[in-house]
Amino acid sequence: MAVGGSYDVVIVGGRCAGSPLATHLSRAGLSVAVLDRARFPSDVISTHVFQRGAVEALRRLGVLDQVRATGAPRISRAIAHMDDGVDLGIDFAGAADELEMGMCVRRILLDPVLVEAARAAGAEVRTSTKVRGLIRDDDGRVVGVQAEGPGNRAVDVRARLVVGADGVSSTVGALAGARRYNLIHNARFYQYAYYANARIPEQAPIVFHRRRYELGFACPTNEDLVIITVGPHLADLPAWRRDPGRGFDAEVAKMDDIRDLVAGATRVTEPKGVVKATAYFREATGPGWVLVGDAGHFKDPTPGQGIADALHQAEHLARAITGGFGDGRRALDGRLHGYWRWRDAVSAQRHWWASDIALPGKVSPVSLEVLRRLGATPAGRQRFWDTFLQRRQPREALRPFDAVLATAALLRRPGVDRAEVLADSRRLAQEEWERTWAMRHRRYERRSKATGSDTISRLTADMVRLTGPANS
Repeated sequence: MAVGGSYDVVIVGGRCAGSPLATHLSRAGLSVAVLDRARFPSDVISTHVFQRGAVEALRRLGVLDQVRATGAPRISRAIAHMDDGVDLGIDFAGAADELEMGMCVRRILLDPVLVEAARAAGAEVRTSTKVRGLIRDDDGRVVGVQAEGPGNRAVDVRARLVVGADGVSSTVGALAGARRYNLIHNARFYQYAYYANARIPEQAPIVFHRRRYELGFACPTNEDLVIITVGPHLADLPAWRRDPGRGFDAEVAKMDDIRDLVAGATRVTEPKGVVKATAYFREATGPGWVLVGDAGHFKDPTPGQGIADALHQAEHLARAITGGFGDGRRALDGRLHGYWRWRDAVSAQRHWWASDIALPGKVSPVSLEVLRRLGATPAGRQRFWDTFLQRRQPREALRPFDAVLATAALLRRPGVDRAEVLADSRRLAQEEWERTWAMRHRRYERRSKATGSDTISRLTADMVRLTGPANS
């Protein structure tokens, strides 16, 4: 079938959201075209890490054996050090079944597996194809895309539904006019590099390090490499730009647990990553279009949730599309709006939590005491990691009642500044209320008429503060 034909669904973007969605829809009997500007295999900026829920999604997709065959080691334990000596490490080796608790897979190997699964399911996959515009009917409903294929060949692709799975700079989202809301601007920039010849323990660990201004994680990946990601403060960016390699090496040297993992190893790539990593939600759907994956919602990359989010959203969106496809436009639109509500509900707490972890500075007294109490018991450590593994929402793992207990414990501790503790406790409670309000009453991005740049209200900026002042 030629790309210039007509399909039930056209998906723009073929990576961790687009190709799995195409596979699910094709298996349900819909005709699907996938358009991607890249040629696979190709690399993309990524944390590489995904959690147990994503492993289960890959098994349901039928590609877990192929992903395992890339050689990524099974993550058996976590090493986690926070401010003031808080240790939240855990051993995952006692999992109840054969599934990994998580994996760390290079995207140049993972994405082709997903693309080939979509092809095998019957989707028409075309690469080196850029979308330039949306096609609308007389009522303004999106009914296809205008694209440019290899050799700059103009192609019109008609479809009953257009899906944007094209990442943070979503062309579909921009052309559809999808607005962003509940933005959180990053205070760090993120860079990663690969190391060879590391002495990887038999129980392969993921290492997470967060102490005031130091932030990084490391994990073994394919081809006996270790990926290290660091998140320096944005204030350090000018010095980094003068010598990125030197800046990266200096950052790794600060973090003893990460440094130990690659002791004797050689950094074999130059650092690469992102400077702007604004977290946001985008309006998810409108007449004839819908967004999935990073195109519709992006979290701070620190906890590495993006791949799992993409796979879960693809499953849920596939059910929404197939459930409403044969019942007319109104039924389909209703199901797509239901997907939007589900996406925001399941992602809201994690949206704030991911940025909380990344915010530079000393963790506030009450929050640090909550973490210290979690780290004191195996059950508490499991609750902490259940948030990373997406087994629990942050409020289930880091419960408001834990903050009450932590406040009471601090107030009984000799030498503690009680006024600071009480102020911190009140701030956390106010912050919780404000975040809940923000998800019910979306705070949309405002754009400067002079520069076109996005701005965010002082209230929204205040709502993301979990850590203390920069000089604390």
